[in-house]
Amino acid sequence: MFLRIVLPILGFILIIVLVNAPRARGLNGFLHPDLMINFPLASAKAYAERGAKRMLIGYRDGAREDFSEAIKRAPMNADYYCMRAILSAESKDDTAALADCAQAISLDSRCDRAYWLRATIHLRNQNYVAAMNDLDRAIQIDPHKARPYILYSKVYSAQNQPDMAITMLNKAMAVEQRNPDVYLELGRVNFEFDRFDAATTAASKAENLYSESDNKAGRANAKIILDVAKSTRFAMPAKKTKSQPVIVKHDAKPSLDKEAKIQQLVEQAKRCLRQGDQEQAELLRDQANDLIRQLDR
Repeated sequence: MFLRIVLPILGFILIIVLVNAPRARGLNGFLHPDLMINFPLASAKAYAERGAKRMLIGYRDGAREDFSEAIKRAPMNADYYCMRAILSAESKDDTAALADCAQAISLDSRCDRAYWLRATIHLRNQNYVAAMNDLDRAIQIDPHKARPYILYSKVYSAQNQPDMAITMLNKAMAVEQRNPDVYLELGRVNFEFDRFDAATTAASKAENLYSESDNKAGRANAKIILDVAKSTRFAMPAKKTKSQPVIVKHDAKPSLDKEAKIQQLVEQAKRCLRQGDQEQAELLRDQANDLIRQLDR
């Protein structure tokens, strides 16, 4: 009698897990059936905790549903709106993300996270003045977090002001000396503005810090900048001074063509890094390295 009751229930649960299996796979490829099945929970906190776990395994739709349920049960909690805003922003639903940020701020005017989250969306849409206003407010509320300074650096970088961008990153470094995101952004800014030695140093530091925390994704991003910066630095032709005679060899044109191609690949890699396309940037890096090896023969 017991088995007649239990077996159909277990079978039903198994069907649900198998149907949702593609969405249940987290970053490590393992199934998380307990996070996939929408069991009703007792409180807003329970929904928020499950939502956070779902975010970690990459199940964003389920996470967003959980934070929506948490908001229904605790509509005055600004943090829940911020978490849902992050998920909306990742899905490029800027309208929903901005609405949640505004709601969080209306509930808690000192919610610095809501301000820098909103600044992230403004930055993506090239609304630089609005982004800077929100970042100023976030820093005013809590000047001891690196994230607003990193975002401020991105604003200045997008406006071709590398020195101001690096100034902001130095401020970020002062408040969080071992935050690898600071060094990653420092490497990216220096690389974008052809400061390859500085980019190499910063990206190397970021890679080491990411390795210490076993952050494989961060380490991979740092390694791409590091490798492309190294390749570009060695591929850059030496600057000629007035005292140096210019000797034109018979095989100079093929070499010049390859150097031009390397520069073209590097510029394409920069664009990919700005757009977050790490895979394409890595492919372009490998192509540039192949040409550099050919020049060395």
